[in-house]
Amino acid sequence: MFKRITVIVLILVFAFGISTFAQKKTTSLSNKGGIGIQVGHFPSIGGHLFYYLSNNSAIGAHFGFIFDGGTGRQPSTTSLLFAPYFNYYITKLTNTLWFYGQGVFTISTGTYSSYDPQRAEYVKSTSTYTSINVNTGLEWRVTKLTNIYGGVKFISFYLDPTRFKAGVMEPFIGVNWVIF
Repeated sequence: MFKRITVIVLILVFAFGISTFAQKKTTSLSNKGGIGIQVGHFPSIGGHLFYYLSNNSAIGAHFGFIFDGGTGRQPSTTSLLFAPYFNYYITKLTNTLWFYGQGVFTISTGTYSSYDPQRAEYVKSTSTYTSINVNTGLEWRVTKLTNIYGGVKFISFYLDPTRFKAGVMEPFIGVNWVIF
């Protein structure tokens, strides 16, 4: 019984508490910038810097780092990511909810291991890939200085080796803070 009451109280506080502090009107974000974090499928894990060119567009750069300690048979893996991006806020659904599209150019490199059946052992290799991605999603402007967003990648064109993927894939979610 105590657990149910606690869950109900937490849901009510979360639902009404956030709406109490949500912005009624969208403020101008033109010429403002900040920092953010994003999680999701690789290569979207990491942090970024961004700058609003206007209320409807922003540019930024995303940086990511992944370390996998490996197991006894598999070596550790380290991956670095750099992804400049451009956001375009397509339409305002409400005063605080925006639908956006995002173009991302990704450069990622990492050390990986794969099993070679001819040698009967794991072989360590390094690979780098570059890609152009198109993402879409929703952004909720919680306060004047905080945005929560999420979306999915729906087009991905890999440059080396050439490969094209389309469809709903690789979801991500993040938070932005306007600090300058």
